[in-house]
Amino acid sequence: INEALWHLASLTGKAEHRATASLFDKPCLLGPLAAGQDALTGMHGNTALALMLGAQRRFEVTGEAHFTALTQRFVDLVVSKR
Repeated sequence: INEALWHLASLTGKAEHRATASLFDKPCLLGPLAAGQDALTGMHGNTALALMLGAQRRFEVTGEAHFTALTQRFVDLVVSKR
């Protein structure tokens, strides 16, 4: 849902669509990633992947580099530790 809402925001340019998409950013995953921690253990893979696709789409729509950095940390964790 997060990625689709960011796509909608990119198409419409409406602030309310960005605000709604932001509601689906999950601090339970994004917060630990931002702190350099691995919060993936015990998290359902499909949930985590969907959240990270949304984070990457947010970067593509807004240019907020923080979100592409989170996506890269996620990929690094998945590839190197799992």
